[in-house]
Amino acid sequence: MLPQLGLAYCRVPKAANSSVRFLLAKRFSITPPEAEPNLVPNKDRFWAAQPPGTAQCLTPVEFALLQAGPDRPWCFSFVRNPVARLYSAWNNKIVENRPLSPRFKKMGVTPGMDFASFVDRVAETVDADSNIHVRSQTSILTLDGQVLPDFVGRVETIVPDWNHIRYEMRVRTGRRVPPLWPKNVRAKAQPDIADRLPRSVLEKIIRRYHDDFARFYPYELRRLA
Repeated sequence: MLPQLGLAYCRVPKAANSSVRFLLAKRFSITPPEAEPNLVPNKDRFWAAQPPGTAQCLTPVEFALLQAGPDRPWCFSFVRNPVARLYSAWNNKIVENRPLSPRFKKMGVTPGMDFASFVDRVAETVDADSNIHVRSQTSILTLDGQVLPDFVGRVETIVPDWNHIRYEMRVRTGRRVPPLWPKNVRAKAQPDIADRLPRSVLEKIIRRYHDDFARFYPYELRRLA
C-alpha cells in the first residue's frame, strides 16, 4: 500500500508483478533502504523496509480491515491465465534459476525437472504449502470469498487494463503514470500453451486452479472443458 497516495497493489507473482512494482517505485521516487541499497522493487523486502508513510506491506486481514474504514485505499491487481502463469513459473524458477527456494524443495520439486513432473508436484500441494509463484491467484486475492482489489486486470489485456488503472490513479491522486507496455512484462502472456499440452497434464492444471479459472477466466474454462 502507498498510504500518501491512497493506493494499494496486491501482487500476484508471474502476472506482470515485477513490471508494476518497478514502475510504481520509479514514478513515485521510492528508493531502496540505506541498509540494503541493492534491493530492487520486485522484492517484498524492498517494500517492507520503507517508512510507514511511504509504503506498507499488509496481510489480507489487515487490508480488509483497512478497506472497511474511512481511509480506504483504491486497490488494483493483475492475474494471468493459470496455465501460462504456471508454465512461466516453471521456466523461470525451475529451468533458468538455481538453486531452488526452500519452499519448492519442500514441495518435492527438483532442479531442471520437466514440466509434466512439475505439474504433478504442484497438483499435489495445497496453497498453504506452495511457493508463492504457484499458489492459486484466488488464494492471494480473496478473503472469505470476497475479491480484495477494486480492479483486477489481466495480463492478456494489459494495455487497456493498465490504461484504466492510470485513469483511476490520475483521478484519485492527480498524478500521471506512464504506460506499461507488454514488452516490459518478462514473458508474453502465452495463451496458446494450453493447446500444446498433453490432455492429462492440462486436466491436472485445470483441477488445481479451478477456482482461478472460474473466477477470472470462465471463458477459458469453458473452452478447455
